[in-house]
Amino acid sequence: MTPELVLLILILGLAAVPFRRLLGRHRAVALSSLLTMVVLAVVGVRLQERQTEDLRAAREVFDKATPIVHDEDGYVGSDACQACHPGEHASWRETYHRSMTQVASPEVVKGDFDRRSIVDRGREYRLERRGDEFWVELVDPDWDWFTNGGQRSPLAAGATAPRVWRQVVMVTGSHDTQVYWLPGHHDDRRLNFFPLVWKIETSRWVPLADAFLKYPESVEYLTLWNRTCSRCHSTNPRTRAKGGSATNTVPMNTAVAELGIACEACHGPGQEHVEANRSPLRRYELHLAGDDRADPTIVNPARLDHERSSEVCGQCHGMAFYSSPLDRIDRDGTPYRPGDDLDDTRVLQDPKDPKQKRYWDEVVRNDPVYLVNHFWNDGMVRVSGRDYSSLRKSACFTKGKVGCLDCHSMHDADPNDLLVRDRTTDQVCMDCHREIAAKPEAHSHHAVGSSGSSCINCHMTEVTYGLLKGIRNHQIASPSVAEQLDIGRPNACTLCHLDRSLAWTQDAMVRFWGGEARELDADQKRYSAAILLALQGDAGQRALIANAMGLAERRAVAGDDWMVPILGHLLDDPYGAVRYVAERSLRRVDGYADFEYDMLAPGEERRTAIAALRERWQARRRPDLIRDATLLQAADGLPLDQELRRLAARRNDLQLALGE
Repeated sequence: MTPELVLLILILGLAAVPFRRLLGRHRAVALSSLLTMVVLAVVGVRLQERQTEDLRAAREVFDKATPIVHDEDGYVGSDACQACHPGEHASWRETYHRSMTQVASPEVVKGDFDRRSIVDRGREYRLERRGDEFWVELVDPDWDWFTNGGQRSPLAAGATAPRVWRQVVMVTGSHDTQVYWLPGHHDDRRLNFFPLVWKIETSRWVPLADAFLKYPESVEYLTLWNRTCSRCHSTNPRTRAKGGSATNTVPMNTAVAELGIACEACHGPGQEHVEANRSPLRRYELHLAGDDRADPTIVNPARLDHERSSEVCGQCHGMAFYSSPLDRIDRDGTPYRPGDDLDDTRVLQDPKDPKQKRYWDEVVRNDPVYLVNHFWNDGMVRVSGRDYSSLRKSACFTKGKVGCLDCHSMHDADPNDLLVRDRTTDQVCMDCHREIAAKPEAHSHHAVGSSGSSCINCHMTEVTYGLLKGIRNHQIASPSVAEQLDIGRPNACTLCHLDRSLAWTQDAMVRFWGGEARELDADQKRYSAAILLALQGDAGQRALIANAMGLAERRAVAGDDWMVPILGHLLDDPYGAVRYVAERSLRRVDGYADFEYDMLAPGEERRTAIAALRERWQARRRPDLIRDATLLQAADGLPLDQELRRLAARRNDLQLALGE
């Protein structure tokens, strides 16, 4: 309690006496009231001075570190849209696009900074909340950059790493994950990544190498928002490296039109539109014209054809390299504006395009695992956020007219997936495939209304990985056994009938849709295809199978009690991301929501928990549950441990760092 507040309480107590006992004595009342007002004024001024000093200090840190937000190049900010478009503005504000990047504040920050210490890979991080501010103590990120020449490498042997306190000034993410950004030097707007992320669904801190699928020895402390995140997580960003250098160690004076994905990211700069529509007569004329007349001063993606409207999404949701030099983009930003031809400013990456062969040869020489960290072997994108790259390879896009806006909306959709309300994804398919729509069971060989009758379950399966889950790939394609044999990608049948072998899947496919059967080995004929991938696949494949085991729709088809030993095996996976996904799926199995396990615990502790899990599972076994060698279970219901160990010994241990 401050001295001023103590004095105020005493004065008010004395002043109360005349009011109670001497109400008629006006002089005493006036005197006490005057004293009270003086004290209140003194205290108020002092408190205001202190608050102003605190705010000034905090504002100084923010002003020197966060990107400059101002109207340039015709951008006016989303607030300018609200007066005329209140409904669209309100629906956009509910999306996670709007809150993708925000200045740190108590209303925004979800992570627990309540005086805690976390150690990861030999480094300690101390977290602390100071009023409305969030602080961390860690090895100086600037020292990391400059000591290691800006390379992503561990600290130099024998070097003394200085520790500093840095304030969290900016936040990326508000849906699944939040990451936090720390300022660099005071004369610099470089924002360094805090290498712990907050998982919103589980309310816990997870290290970077475990929150994103990276090999266990991965050490990536050196990530800059200005280069890695700004181009898609803000509106009209310009890195503006001083001196025009594209290296990461130079000072940066980054500017944006707006933090997050705002109105003008999709509709283009709004200055001309705002100025033109200051006239009420013009607004009324456009209103009377309705949908028959477009306003030429702004871009409405809904009025563009399916290619141009999809390119609006593709400016961020595509894996591409720029046509312009990076130095120019750093200085001026990307020249693309909504409504432009996206191909004029960037080229979509496609490892199967003969024209890009020289580029990919160079990439692979420098990074032998780049391709597998981003693509499946047939060129399909395997990591999240590149949906336009996938859609553009689909016949529905190239031969038909299906675009992003046929399924998604920024203004009339659930913020979780932005799927258009009151229209199912199957309806989008049926608009073109009317013969199938007339007799759906003849095509799908599944009952209408079942999960196997869903178009997207068969043709847009969850074979894209990102944010610790499987995501539907937007390269619309038909499932095949070949994609699992030759490419390693789980097919739609495998991801739904998790309890079935590849031989069973192949028999069904040949019987229903024709084609030639492929030769399978003994394990592929005998064991569940999902189990084989869970035990023998690379880390990305293992994560996808673990994720599928947690989906209620899939468990309803395949059952889930048999999954417990397989998920238990994955709880000791070397990749933290795989352990995270397996734990989440296990807790969704009936009877295991309270299972005690920590994915970040030392290996011995994890194995003790897994042993307890097996005992619990065996104690819960019931005679009516399936005993099936396909599921690595013997006639007595116990796991076939020897076979499990044999299969797991063939695990693909390629060091992955998926480029989510």
